[in-house]
Parts: sequence; C-alpha cells; structure tokens
Amino acid sequence: YKRFQHDLCGNRMIYVGESAPKFYVGSTAVSNIYVGSTPVWSSFKAMGIDKSGSSSISSNTWTLLTGWVARSGYPDTVITSNGLEIPAGATVTLTGQTQHGSANSGNACRIVAGGTVLATSVSSSTATPTVSASFTPSVATIVQLEVFANGLTATRQISAGSNTYLVAQP
Repeated sequence: YKRFQHDLCGNRMIYVGESAPKFYVGSTAVSNIYVGSTPVWSSFKAMGIDKSGSSSISSNTWTLLTGWVARSGYPDTVITSNGLEIPAGATVTLTGQTQHGSANSGNACRIVAGGTVLATSVSSSTATPTVSASFTPSVATIVQLEVFANGLTATRQISAGSNTYLVAQP
C-alpha cells in the first residue's frame, strides 16, 4: 500500500503481494477483495481462543463454554461474550474442538453464530470431537462454541487448555 501506480485509465492500483491495513470505496471500508472467486485480501485477521479453567457441564443439554484466553499464535484475538466477533462481510473458516474428561458415546460440540447453529460435530465416543464451518455474516456476529455430553453421568468435565478451542481463519 506504500506504492501505488496508475493504469492507463488513471485508476490507482496496488501490486499483488503487498498489503494494506484497510481499503475503501469512497468512504465505505472494504472487507474482502476477490479476483474472480478467489479471495486475495481480507480485513479480518485470524483469531483463536483456548478454554481457561475446566468446566463441569450437565449431561444431555447443549452448554455454552465460558472462560477463554487468546490462543498462542493469534495476537489479533479479541474475546467478546465468550466468543469471537466476525465482522460483516468477512468470510472465515471456523474450527472448534472440545476435550471431554473421558471418551464416551455421545460427546459432541457445535459452533453457534448469533444463536444459530452453523455446524455440529458427529456425536461420537472420542474424547475430542471437532467441528468446522465456513461463515460470512451479513452483520457483525459473535461465534461461540457449545458442548454436549450424553447422560452416562450427571455431569461431565470439559478440560482447559489447547485441546478445547475455537479458531477463525480468513
């Protein structure tokens, strides 16, 4: 963005491979730039969160996970309402995982955006179910991770640390 050149019609151009913090069309900020269907620039910076402190959840009900810290390697992370805020127009790939205290049939997790379920992991006997989804909100939206455990016990532990996470990549 430090070096602009004009084409034959007088339009300002930026060289591919250079970066800029923001682009505008008039006074409107641009979220994404595409060449055909291929994204070549996004204003959204990758964010990630890890569970801070373990949680005891009730069986047979979806539970919002709370208590998060920024994930290592994601310096632009801003935690909002126990999730990540995705700006309007940003296309992101979301990935989540939960670390259950044991591997029992019925462990699952899901990604929720503004109260709407985007994707749910397969209910399985693994202790670390994972889920992913592509998402482009029309308005700024908070995405969160919810967890489910079957009714084998009254409660189930969800572990803290890097095995329970939610990541948003442009």
